[in-house]
Amino acid sequence: MSPFLSLERQPSAEPAQPGLYEARDGEVARCGALALWSCSKSYANKEAIRRAGGIPLLARLLKTSHEDMLIPVVATLQECASEENYRAAIKAERIIENLVKNLSSENKQLQEHCAMAICQPEEVLVNAVGALGECCQEPEGRVTVRKRGGIQPLVDLLVGTNRALLVNVTKAVGACAVEPESMM
Repeated sequence: MSPFLSLERQPSAEPAQPGLYEARDGEVARCGALALWSCSKSYANKEAIRRAGGIPLLARLLKTSHEDMLIPVVATLQECASEENYRAAIKAERIIENLVKNLSSENKQLQEHCAMAICQPEEVLVNAVGALGECCQEPEGRVTVRKRGGIQPLVDLLVGTNRALLVNVTKAVGACAVEPESMM
């Protein structure tokens, strides 16, 4: 994992044609995010990603406006957030705030990229809510979601028909419901 994560942090060494190299670097990052997603299903790989400094990298990649990058990044976070040590790192990197922000926004940029993307924007939402659901298992995660106004957008998602989304929403809302402050 470390060699890949090191490569991801390196700026392009060939600035002569920035458009070409930015596109190439973006594609390398997207493919790397897809690889991390695939690897993140194993506990041993989750630990390797964490030890290699993958959480700060995922936090940085989460700020992109490119849907094809967001889907594997958020899916990786969802997989990894099932582990307690990952939730602590996710809190430390302030990732929960970014997940709530993306959940609460109209997300116009993601909609613009929808036609060019392979996956539907709903996949990003399913994965983002899944990551929030895992993070809400901890008191600090629930407080962050509540203080950032994330409960109402989660409740609003309960009218959908996507089963995976509904499972993730109910997990997040259910976790938040254990605190009376969240239900006001």
